[in-house]
Amino acid sequence: MSIDLNNVLDSSSSIEDTCLNLIVGKSDSTDGSFLIHNFLSNSIRQTNQANNNNNNNNNSKIFFITFAQTLSHFKSVQSKLGNSAHLNNLIQSKRFIHFDAGTNLTNVYLNETEKSDEQNLTLLNEIWNSIKENLNSSLDNSNTKSVVIIDDLSIASLIGIADRALYEFILKLVN
Repeated sequence: MSIDLNNVLDSSSSIEDTCLNLIVGKSDSTDGSFLIHNFLSNSIRQTNQANNNNNNNNNSKIFFITFAQTLSHFKSVQSKLGNSAHLNNLIQSKRFIHFDAGTNLTNVYLNETEKSDEQNLTLLNEIWNSIKENLNSSLDNSNTKSVVIIDDLSIASLIGIADRALYEFILKLVN
């Protein structure tokens, strides 16, 4: 199925060859989570392969921001897809960087007595600053190609983050 899906989506090329901004949406009748698993699986394999081929010349990273599911869930699915060892290698080499935004946003929401847009933006800004720092530390190498995958940004909107703030966050990621 993965090969057929890659052909339909024309996503068979490696992350080194593409610059792609893709937003996967969902509705009441469809769920796009299988696409997230597919893109995560491809990114893990390609990043692991690129890092193994060019040990010292490649600092490719995967930034994975989870809102709806835990990392354990995604590790379990990747294990079933044959990526367990690859994912563990990337985590150990700090080339797979996970942000548990769902838990952190929930904690911020539950602990605040007075909600304000500025307080709710703290987590998104922390995520952005961490991504920026990690990218800047590896940008001195021209072979660095990184990917950012977000599992369900709509959760942030449901918990009270303003749509404008989410839009600005996405713009920062794209640029």
